[in-house]
Amino acid sequence: AVQTDLARNLIGEEKWQTIQKEGPSFVDSLLFGVLGYFVIPVERGATTQVWLAARQAGSNVGGEYFNKCKVQGLGSAATDMDAAKKLWKASEEMIGQEFAKL
Repeated sequence: AVQTDLARNLIGEEKWQTIQKEGPSFVDSLLFGVLGYFVIPVERGATTQVWLAARQAGSNVGGEYFNKCKVQGLGSAATDMDAAKKLWKASEEMIGQEFAKL
């Protein structure tokens, strides 16, 4: 996960401002410390997107999934077209809207 200002939105602006002014409480420090093991800074999180954008023209990689500048295989759930059609149909039924078939 990439470290963003999502926490600011989740905990609320007032709590965020208090942490900025007074520093985090013990519990906040513990929570943020643990979460720090699971997130990376934005600069590192954007590396793959920047790397892909800077690739040589003509190196078409459309439709591929990249992580850490390498192509990653997709699991069966991501490539199951029958499941995708069922999900699409269920989504249409839930919102009461049918979309044009391509």
